[in-house]
Amino acid sequence: MDLFKYNKIRMELMSTDKLHEEREIVRDKMVHGCKTIEEYEVCEKILKKFDDILYRRANEKYEKEHPNAKTVYHEHGWHLPEDDA
Repeated sequence: MDLFKYNKIRMELMSTDKLHEEREIVRDKMVHGCKTIEEYEVCEKILKKFDDILYRRANEKYEKEHPNAKTVYHEHGWHLPEDDA
């Protein structure tokens, strides 16, 4: 696996579609092609980089589309209506 290809600076320059394609290649390698724990850990770190960039881009896109959005807090991850009886 070409680790230089997956440095953060080069990844930032990739389009979102290209990031998804490359992420899938690394994920497939991690699931089916790693022969040692070291290879698995390298793939895991690269996937984390992909996810960080993709989540940041998704959040930035959402903020542009919804500039006045308010954060909604949910107790235990569930949104429960006030009229529970």
